[in-house]
Amino acid sequence: STQSTWGVSRSGAATMTTAHRPTFSAARGSGTNQGGNTLVIPSRAYSSRDMPGHLQLKLRQVGQNTRDEIASRDLKAELEAREAAAGIDSRRTSSSSSRQDHRDRERERERIAAAPEDDDSDDSESESDESSDEDETEKLMRELQKIKQEREDERKKKEEEERIRAEQAKTEQLMFSNPLMNLTNPKGALSAPSSGFGVKRRWDDDVCFRNQSRGEPVVKKRFINDTIRNDFHKKFLAKYVR
Repeated sequence: STQSTWGVSRSGAATMTTAHRPTFSAARGSGTNQGGNTLVIPSRAYSSRDMPGHLQLKLRQVGQNTRDEIASRDLKAELEAREAAAGIDSRRTSSSSSRQDHRDRERERERIAAAPEDDDSDDSESESDESSDEDETEKLMRELQKIKQEREDERKKKEEEERIRAEQAKTEQLMFSNPLMNLTNPKGALSAPSSGFGVKRRWDDDVCFRNQSRGEPVVKKRFINDTIRNDFHKKFLAKYVR
């Protein structure tokens, strides 16, 4: 106790430590007085980024729709003027598009009247192309139907073979699985023939080291709720202490 409460000063005299005394001021983790009992002078230097900025509001300048400018304008008249101009432009574009359509139709009529034979040849060619496309489609459909039928026949054939194989296996199992009815081969049709029903000897029946622990006593595990009298403590003492 004397070593923990007494210390040695620089002069060599024994002085009592202050570790046992209560803290007068509580410790602080942040602020100007970190630790709670230190004298710290706050710094008077500030960063330029910490200085206040943008102290004035930005106002609308002349030409940026200020209140006086908006009050002096007739917004309704401007809106009506824009709507009227948009209507005129839309009618103008619709009339120009209608005239262009009329000119296109007239040009198409003149072309048809000038070359009727070419149109007939084009129609015949288009009809022949359509008929050839129909024939090709019909041939492809027949081929597809044929392929489907072949696959279906192959699937049915495989199913029939599987069924016949399963029936044969079941019949063979019923015929040869009973050793009393199959004296020549009591273990099954696929195994080698046996001489009888005698039990074969194991390979280790005549070994001298077999069943060595048969006569040893069986130690029962028990639980004792005492660290001094339990079996683990006794084994530990017998192994490491005695």
